[in-house]
Amino acid sequence: MNKIKIYSLAVVALISTAIFYSSCNDKEEILTSESEFDQNSISSLITGEEAEELMEFAPPTENPYTISNMQRALDTLELYDVNCDLSLFNVRTTHKYIKFKPQDSLQYWELNSDSTLILFDYPLDRKLIKAGTYYRDPIVLEEQPNYQWTAVPAEKQLPSNIPYDVLADLYIPEEDPTLVQFYNTDFDSCITDLIEVSLYLTGNSDTTYSYEMTDDGMLYKRSRRRRSWRRPSKWNPSGRIQMFDNTPGVLANRPIKGCKVRARRWFTMRSMLTNNNGQFSTPHQFRREVNYSIKWDRNDFEIRHKRTGQAYFNGPKIKGAWNLTINSGYSRMYAIIHRAAHRYYYEGSTARAGLRRPPLKSQMIGKLTLGAFHWSQATTSLGTHNASRRWRASSEIRIFQPQRDCRGLFATTIHELAHSSHWNYTSHSTFNNTETPVVESWARGVQWAITRLEYSGYRGGGVILPNYTEVVIDLIDAPSIEPNNGFEISQGDSVTNYTARQLENSLIGECEWEDWRDAIINDHNNSTENEVSELFDLWF
Repeated sequence: MNKIKIYSLAVVALISTAIFYSSCNDKEEILTSESEFDQNSISSLITGEEAEELMEFAPPTENPYTISNMQRALDTLELYDVNCDLSLFNVRTTHKYIKFKPQDSLQYWELNSDSTLILFDYPLDRKLIKAGTYYRDPIVLEEQPNYQWTAVPAEKQLPSNIPYDVLADLYIPEEDPTLVQFYNTDFDSCITDLIEVSLYLTGNSDTTYSYEMTDDGMLYKRSRRRRSWRRPSKWNPSGRIQMFDNTPGVLANRPIKGCKVRARRWFTMRSMLTNNNGQFSTPHQFRREVNYSIKWDRNDFEIRHKRTGQAYFNGPKIKGAWNLTINSGYSRMYAIIHRAAHRYYYEGSTARAGLRRPPLKSQMIGKLTLGAFHWSQATTSLGTHNASRRWRASSEIRIFQPQRDCRGLFATTIHELAHSSHWNYTSHSTFNNTETPVVESWARGVQWAITRLEYSGYRGGGVILPNYTEVVIDLIDAPSIEPNNGFEISQGDSVTNYTARQLENSLIGECEWEDWRDAIINDHNNSTENEVSELFDLWF
């Protein structure tokens, strides 16, 4: 039998010896055949845009990070002449695996306000076999928020008013604060050995690691005395998130800014935001593959799958950069909604035409909720805004008809966010009593003002509907400059040079068409203000 190099399977071979060949010293051991190994190495994770709807998980296995399993792994390592000072390991509770069970919106929003928590809507100790875009525990009541899973340092103070279960006490060697000093030293490899042994003993070994075969097709392990292998190198998760924009005249990939990307391997997890080019990276290093995912969520808003739960994109389990371009399905809707909300919230005053931002988390019970509904025929509505204070959010938006191009979905999202901002910056009773032409004309104007910054040449809603006037556009644009998509000059549109922020300032607190008109005239000096009354009259 020829000598070969065993890389990451060497630890597995070591454990096999402990279990099956503990009486042998210098013998060579056969582990498995090539065909058996290949069969076990087939990945069953379904990812990508075909993985829509509810996530699916494999049956649970033993948790390799529990105190008992990590101690068993350490005891196994001690049977061998490993080049490690195993006394440096202090197997104890470094972290706790938690399932939070918020009972209502107040508890849910309080929990999500803790920026030190990396929360998931799904369990972390089960293998994901269908990525899906959302998860809801079957035992959660219909009007109850989703459970939230995470791992936290053992000493972290948890909220006393939010129910939770401690699912397991964990020892996470790569997160052990007493071992930080040994990272990137020779002992770092010993940390890897301990984890690999525990993964093997609990039936959780990865089966995609590199290995070599003997001439007769059998896996080979060197004897204990001559044991040597090369551990996988460390690496930093990184990548780029984009979406394909199918808007006529665009037809190109666009980066998704400020997108929350997670890299996780069991209970070691990191969260990153993409930059203006859609790129992300983390300084934390892993040795093995990580589960990548996107959580369509920011500090002030979250995107949901309908009204069911937090929206996700669960990516591959790989070692290397994750470069994703989203093209279709729910994920396409999430990406467009995110782009619109991110611009309105976070890209500066100029990027939102000088307007106030939509309601911040600090101004509401919780985050603003944007629900993506894959309804093409069930409704003629493009979007709705609900400002009632229910458990789901203080302000809830729904976006429909996903078959539209990206520009249409973007514009609808801006329109509904404008309603939410209007609702937030005036008294709720005033908003609820404001005339429909005022509410909808304002939102249509914001839709035009912001969307045209993302899509040059955008001309507004496109269709004049009852109550959905383009008076805001007429007040801002110059009649001699395209695009003028309100009344033409011959019809009296000589008003120009109002800013969106001026019109917003005059809107706050006004309920009726004429009152808004008069506030605009009285609040601002404009060379065309004498034509404002005629313009309003032409629309109604």
